[in-house]
Amino acid sequence: MKNFKLLLICLAVLCAGSQVLYAQSKKEKAEKKAGAVKELINSRHYTVDVLRAYPMGGESVNLTSPYSLEIRGDSLISYLPYFGRAYSIPYGGGKALNFDAPISDYSLVYPKKRKAIIKFTTMTNEDIYSYTINIYMNGNTDIIVNSQNRQSINFQGDAVVDLQKPSVNKQ
Repeated sequence: MKNFKLLLICLAVLCAGSQVLYAQSKKEKAEKKAGAVKELINSRHYTVDVLRAYPMGGESVNLTSPYSLEIRGDSLISYLPYFGRAYSIPYGGGKALNFDAPISDYSLVYPKKRKAIIKFTTMTNEDIYSYTINIYMNGNTDIIVNSQNRQSINFQGDAVVDLQKPSVNKQ
């Protein structure tokens, strides 16, 4: 009977110890990813894979095609769908949110420990766009696009972070 109790106590201690190790490794992974995301944001060379669109006047749309938003220093490569009302656009619909353009008025703030807010404007021959990107340190990202000639639209996605690399590749 004593041996059985001793065996149960040993098992309980081993289980508790493994839970502590699991929690530490999970916390370490989260901190490692947060560091990689922060380094990525500060480098101004990153991509956001967009998974869902939220038009102003409709239901959310799951995106099955690979849409993305890419920041390359002072340039924006926007490959995003548009759902919503347009007020003044070129005949045939124009390019909407599919363009490459220079960025102006770029700002980056960390209002909370686990969140970054990036704001900038860009202009094409069709419109002037104002972007607000909220990037959380786990990689989740919200994008808000305001336009002069179209209704606002929001997107949700993930900042691309490759944790296999020792550091972020700065170009």
